[in-house]
Amino acid sequence: MTPPDMRLSASIDVKVQVVDGKYPIVLIDSFYANPDSVREFALTRSCGHQQGLYPGTHEFLYEGMTPGNEHERQVLEARALVCKVLKDLSRLPLDVADLRTDFSMVTTPARRLNKFQKHPHFDETPLLGLVYLNNPTMGGTIIYRNKPLDWIALMTVQDRQTYERWLKESAPDLPMESYALNDPENWEPVYEIEGRYNAFAAYPGFILHWPRRTSVPEPFEPRKARLTQRFLFRKIGSGPAP
Repeated sequence: MTPPDMRLSASIDVKVQVVDGKYPIVLIDSFYANPDSVREFALTRSCGHQQGLYPGTHEFLYEGMTPGNEHERQVLEARALVCKVLKDLSRLPLDVADLRTDFSMVTTPARRLNKFQKHPHFDETPLLGLVYLNNPTMGGTIIYRNKPLDWIALMTVQDRQTYERWLKESAPDLPMESYALNDPENWEPVYEIEGRYNAFAAYPGFILHWPRRTSVPEPFEPRKARLTQRFLFRKIGSGPAP
């Protein structure tokens, strides 16, 4: 198989927007020089594995620091760019060795989601980045406010425990035929990241978010599914990974 072309765009234009006056969203419009090659490579990978409550699969890419070929070098270069951009903007002690990346595909139809997958979620990572590889676009990511708790973000372990308790004890288990979130009693959209093809977005993993306009074809067809490349920091600084 011909190695994928995962070179970065020659010109990277970084923009920052702020949600609710405190939560930064980092945006890059054109991440890869040849996104079609990246997408085709992702579609040839195996389906990977499921992780946590994500309604699909992840296929991890090269995580080392001494690449042995051009593909691994390009993956490391992408990780290094994401690390540098987020480190420069946040002034946090980020290390590229703590950053992993994967291709992620939504494979679970909405009607088969369990109760906990039917509500906006947070991620077990301090910072999360995405490159949208849907072609054509299926939409991006919406950040929500939980109205009963009046929270957009879960800042502490106690916040997470409170939110998880709300999910178990109070959240409705509504029937869903699509990924359109229709629960105005509990959820208010506050910001939408537009999921343009080959666009990159990064945000704190502890904000409550949900995919926009995702559909899952039945029977399943990978080329029509939501496909992203994720960048996840295991930790920040020298502390233990979560």
